[in-house]
Amino acid sequence: MSGPWNHAYLAQKSWHPGSFKQRQRKEEAEARHERQQRAAASAQWELKKEREALQQAGGRERQARQLAFMYDKPPGLEQVEQREQEQREREEKER
Repeated sequence: MSGPWNHAYLAQKSWHPGSFKQRQRKEEAEARHERQQRAAASAQWELKKEREALQQAGGRERQARQLAFMYDKPPGLEQVEQREQEQREREEKER
């Protein structure tokens, strides 16, 4: 059917939604979206499992014990501070 209302040429245009490239882009975008959804769901599931494991292991208390060493003074610090204090006292006496 050829005539003034034959719009078959539109599918050849780059902007037409029925063109091959447009359909291919849409399929790729849908596949990419699906992969992102699966990755997000997987990450959410892993986070849920980690939280459950933490709760079973004592949760915050265990975590606080694991980090307690960060707030302890390093070994030998008190001796160094004591020596510095003695040295300051000697210097004050000399003045």
